[in-house]
Amino acid sequence: MKRLKENKVDRVLDYLRINVESCIYLYIDLKTYRLRDENIVFRITEDSKGINTVLMRYYDSYQIFSAYKDWDIDEAFDIIEAEPATVISGPEKMIESLHKRNSDCFDPCYGIVINDETYRKLGLFSKVESATEDDADEIAMLMCLDDEFKDVYKPDNLAEQLRSRMNAGFGRSFVIRDKGKIVSHVATFAEVDDLAVISGLVADKTFKNTFYGLAVYEYIKMILTKEGKNIYALRYNDKMVKNAGLLKMHTCANFGKLIRKT
Repeated sequence: MKRLKENKVDRVLDYLRINVESCIYLYIDLKTYRLRDENIVFRITEDSKGINTVLMRYYDSYQIFSAYKDWDIDEAFDIIEAEPATVISGPEKMIESLHKRNSDCFDPCYGIVINDETYRKLGLFSKVESATEDDADEIAMLMCLDDEFKDVYKPDNLAEQLRSRMNAGFGRSFVIRDKGKIVSHVATFAEVDDLAVISGLVADKTFKNTFYGLAVYEYIKMILTKEGKNIYALRYNDKMVKNAGLLKMHTCANFGKLIRKT
């Protein structure tokens, strides 16, 4: 796969935008950073139809996408093998194919992308605060205690990513504190123009019956809705997928991720 060059960035953005629900992070990262961030590397393959496969390395993870069934798995696999990462994410079928290539090193996980643009106004909104870069280390430690995130992130690396997103205006974090301690958190892990992806939802287990987690989640949806953004979120465990169905959230795409075995 070839490193993406500036003269092809707009073509790749157009290609990704057509199927944005299946490659939200790829699209938003490229649109936001283009080729300016040394921690983000984009590679592509092309054929007679034009762009075929797009691969992005973001810190210690990969995002991959192709609109075609006959995508360039050999070239992508070679890169992933040569430059290993902790997580590989992309459309479900692509992740299934990559897992077959190297099932010994990765555990697969599959889920859905939802469009979630309704919110409930709660009295607890008064407790929600905007986080700053100074909060990144404490947020990262809280997230890495949660089953959803502890196998994917290391605290130091996650804190660096959170600070980078805040600094670039690429992501925002919201928290609730109890006696000065951050006890719940949610964030836009990516946002640009009319799109935002919500992630990082976590609550201290000591406060699990306080609805603090629900409060920050509904609050961030309120903010994004008022800004006119299309709101997306990923649901990937059985309970979360079932709840999305019960709440009649719109499923936009099926995705998967491979998590490197420890």
